This record gives sequence, structure tokens and C-alpha cells, in this order.
Amino acid sequence: MGGTVVSVVSLFGIEAAQVGRPVIDQTGMNALELFWSALRPVAVTSSIWATAFMVLLGVLALSKRIKYPAWLTAHRLFAVVFLVLSLHSVRLMDTTDFVSPFGWINLVVTVVGVWASVVILVKGAGASKSVPATVRAAEHAGGVTILTVEPAKTFAAAPGQFAFLKVSGHEKHPFTIAGRTPEGGIVFAIKGLGDFTAALSETVKPGDAVEVEGPWGALTPENDVPNQVWVAAGIGIAPFLAWLESERGDAAPAGTTLLWCVKSKTEEPLLARVEALAKDAGAALRIFESGGERLRPEVLFSETFPLLPSRLVCCAGAGLSEKLARAWTRAGGRAEHFRREEFDWR
Repeated sequence: MGGTVVSVVSLFGIEAAQVGRPVIDQTGMNALELFWSALRPVAVTSSIWATAFMVLLGVLALSKRIKYPAWLTAHRLFAVVFLVLSLHSVRLMDTTDFVSPFGWINLVVTVVGVWASVVILVKGAGASKSVPATVRAAEHAGGVTILTVEPAKTFAAAPGQFAFLKVSGHEKHPFTIAGRTPEGGIVFAIKGLGDFTAALSETVKPGDAVEVEGPWGALTPENDVPNQVWVAAGIGIAPFLAWLESERGDAAPAGTTLLWCVKSKTEEPLLARVEALAKDAGAALRIFESGGERLRPEVLFSETFPLLPSRLVCCAGAGLSEKLARAWTRAGGRAEHFRREEFDWR
């Protein structure tokens, strides 16, 4: 019991003398033993600072006030914290622990974590799923950029998934894949909402070299489920563009209805494409404008859809998404039949 108290207390940096840590006699130790002995105070002290730094990083990672590049840097520094704490976890093990099940588990977790941390620090997260690509087209209209990039090798992505796009001189940013070209190119529909996206018209030109990482995400279609309702807000139409495009020449699930909230039909650059794809796929399309009829989640399942759909799929901001979730639950919808992807990236 006393040894356990010493170990737990040492994690918080309390002087071992207070709980009776024995003084180690270094007489007759060889160089390796002296080095191992000297690591103990280093491991204890560094873990205190690393733990405090980890708490600070956690606060920064959850704060929406810091910009995206700083957020990515904060996450990358977690790898440094893990390396420091790995020294603590291994050095504070007793000699007998190394041949115990606990010791082996601790060593395996540490080795795997150290390897992953080094890879993140040297290559960056997602390096194994990154491929070089070339910008083939960049169209800008109404604050939206339609970016077509051609990966250097096959990039398998299901409709609705997203990928990280890295432009030279900028941090990578996640964007939903809005479609594919017959040649295997990737189409992104990007709304100018932040510093990076708003400047894309000046930043990215045809012929530029970029990097694509992915695919990620699981907002993929369920083609065997009829009577679905899809809700998109603004650029949240991107995954549904990919869904509809994948159904071109076939048909969307029977009874599919797409509800799309836009600022203005006359100012929406994707309107014609969405209308054409919905018609080709046999999906009903209903558009709501900010200055006219607006989508009202509270009456969606009493007035618009009195018969509860089998699936509700949403790609919108957190506010609308939460309102739809509450309306869905009140109407008797099951949580597992409500799928959503929010714009809120933290």
C-alpha cells in the first residue's frame, strides 16, 4: 500500500521525502545504472510541466477563439507531451514491473505511442493517406469556389466523404468532396467563409500543385432505404451533390426529398447544377430562401412530412442541426435514423 501511495503521489510531483522515498546508494554503479538513476528526477519533474502544458493545450484545442492554424499546431504539440510523459511512465516502473503483464502492456502502448508521435512530428498526421495533386480548374462565383483537382494516383472516395486540401504556404483544410470527374478528379465546392477560403480566388490557380489527404468521414448514402429527407444549408449541399451525382442514370432512393436552405435563388451559383442532378436522380427538391419562405424544423414533421420519413440526413450548422434533431425526436424518430454532419469543426 505504501509503494502505491509513493507512485501516485510522485505523479503529481510531491517530494518523495514526504512519503519516505528511500535514498538510492549510487556507489559501485556502472555508467548505465548511473544514467538510469539520474533519469528518475528528470522524469518526475518533466511530467509535472508536461501535464500542465497538456491541460493548456486542451483548453486551446477546445477554444473557438484561436484560428485554425494555431488549433492544428496545438494538436501537434500533444505528440511532444506524449513523448515526455512516456519517459515518466517507463522510468517510474520498478524493475519487477518489466516482466509483469502490466509492464508489458505499458511498454507496448508506450512504443506504439512514441512511434505515432514521431511520425506526426516529422511527417504530420495523415501522411499515409496523402497524395500529390494538380489543380485542373478553379471557378469562382457568388462567393463559392468550384475547385477540381487531379490526384497523382487513384483516390478512392465514397460520395459524401471529405478530404483535407493543402495548398502551398497554408495549413491543410477539410472540405467535402462534391463530385468526381470521369478522369478520376476530385471536385470541391468551397464557400468563402474564413481567411483561407475567402482568398481562394487569389490563392489557387489551374496548374498549381496541392496535396489531398483522405478520404475521411462516413456521411455516405443509403441507397436501399426509401422515403428519406435530406436537409442542406448553403454549402452543406456539397455531400448531397456527390450523392445525387452518384445516382445519375439510376435513381435516388424512392421518395427522396432534398430540402435546401439558401440565401437567395438568384445569387446561388450551384442552383442550376442541383436542380439538374435532382431531376436526373428522381429526387424531389424544395428550396427555402432567407428572404422568403424559411425552413421551420418545429413543424417539419407535422405539416411538411406528416408521415415520418425513414431517414433524416442533415448537413448544416450546429444551430439548425440541433433544431432538426429535437423535432425528429419529438416526432418519434429514432436517433440512429438521424444522420448529420455539422459545419462546426470543433
